[in-house]
Amino acid sequence: MVKKEKVEGYTHENSKGVKYYLYTNGKLFYFSKDAKKKGKNVKRIDVPKGMKIKENTKTGLPYVTRKK
Repeated sequence: MVKKEKVEGYTHENSKGVKYYLYTNGKLFYFSKDAKKKGKNVKRIDVPKGMKIKENTKTGLPYVTRKK
């Protein structure tokens, strides 16, 4: 039997079908294909209040921006 771990934090699947996971290391927000990234002060998060996720139409990469 295979156990699936529940991965906390925001996950974005882009238009090309690639999954990205939202991380922060303080004030910087970034996406990674790695669901279990480790490092000092690196943690998975949900979308912060007042922010939204957009996707670059050419590359398919997601990014965080402020809501207007």
